Amino acid sequence: MTKISADTVEDFMDKANAKFGGSNLGETDAKPSFKYGSFKDGKVLKLEISCPIDLDYAEMGSGKPDDEGKKAIAAVADIAKAHELSHKAGYEKAFKDFDAKKTAKDIMDKTFKNKGEADKAIHQAFSELKKALLDACLALHKKEGIVEVTKQANGSYKIVQKPAGATGCS
Repeated sequence: MTKISADTVEDFMDKANAKFGGSNLGETDAKPSFKYGSFKDGKVLKLEISCPIDLDYAEMGSGKPDDEGKKAIAAVADIAKAHELSHKAGYEKAFKDFDAKKTAKDIMDKTFKNKGEADKAIHQAFSELKKALLDACLALHKKEGIVEVTKQANGSYKIVQKPAGATGCS
């Protein structure tokens, strides 16, 4: 988690955006990986499929915001954390539903004409996993992902999260 030092909520968001890019307050990155051993007699002998997930988001650091600013920064940081944890949960579900063990077993059980055909089957499975992960991201961004902060006349802040649409997913 990245501590962001800011005196105002606007400064907090600007610094978080600079750190994570665009209008992002965090980043969760699924990193699917397929590792396989040798190919012999038409068989893939070993196939390991994994999907580690890296997670980072803006947290309230030092700084000297006023009381309303402190509340707003804390609220925005809580939204950022919750959003990135939702990404992580979505990616974990997509990976679980993909059923890596079954996919690996199915590929290893199959007999291929040559290594090129085996590579093609592995690349197809990898593409399916990447699509499932992208779909998880897009599903979340249909509901949330953009945080808007508006200062009210009384000095408090109105904080709203809106759908991000198809942005921020790759």
